[in-house]
Amino acid sequence: MRTRAVLALTLFLTATSGSAQDYETARQAYINGDYADALAVLEPLARAGDPEARNILADAYDDGNGVTRDHQRALELYRSAAAQGLAKASYNLGVLLAEGRPGIPADIAQAIVHYHEAMAKDYPAAFNNRGILHAKGQGGPVDPAAAVALYQRAHTLGDLNGTDNLADMLRRGDGVAKDEAAALALWRGAAERGHGPAMNNLGAMYANGIVVEQDAIAAQALYLLAAQTGSVQGGMNLSDLYAIKGDDLHALAWCLWAVERGSEAECGAKDDAMWPPARALAARLTP
Repeated sequence: MRTRAVLALTLFLTATSGSAQDYETARQAYINGDYADALAVLEPLARAGDPEARNILADAYDDGNGVTRDHQRALELYRSAAAQGLAKASYNLGVLLAEGRPGIPADIAQAIVHYHEAMAKDYPAAFNNRGILHAKGQGGPVDPAAAVALYQRAHTLGDLNGTDNLADMLRRGDGVAKDEAAALALWRGAAERGHGPAMNNLGAMYANGIVVEQDAIAAQALYLLAAQTGSVQGGMNLSDLYAIKGDDLHALAWCLWAVERGSEAECGAKDDAMWPPARALAARLTP
């Protein structure tokens, strides 16, 4: 009996190890955009009840990555993974319900429930998103001080969006004593770790000479770095800088780049002949 027990345990550990390796390989493939290879592994794991696989599969259905977009299916998968105790699934479920989807109305009250589930497990991003709801007065009254406390917790846990939002509250003195030097330090730290919004906000500090000496060159470099991470506001700030310098072609090109990525800005040109070269330049700008 002992021999059989040891053999059974060995087989179980081997199977578990293999599944873990398969999952990690599939997860990396999904991150790299190799959706077909990733889902070939993740779908069977999800059907077998793996919450991590269900969470990624939900993301695939939510965004239409390698499958036909199906928000309802994403909702079901997030719910099942969250019910299994996976903190990031609770967080993702909160995001989906806070934003809403076609056919799924936003439900802030339920989003808060799921953010709190994730917060109970110290999932960093959940603190940031719950703070945003306090700052906007969604699901309750506007409460800047509560937002600051949650951004601080998110920052402490390593969430760079929380760091960025905390710095912004400090810069404005919203819900906390105004401290532009502390905001600058937070943005510098997050920028050094590659956070696009922080790079953009640090650039704005240099552009406006807040705490630091005004430096348009440093601002431009930071805005460009931010845009390289996909920061739409970084692109718009580059557009504004080029406009100030009188470089209308680059100003228009960066405006078009930002609009293509979701900015609601209205781009204009002094000369209609500028549109074709500006569009061509925008297509060549950093992704």
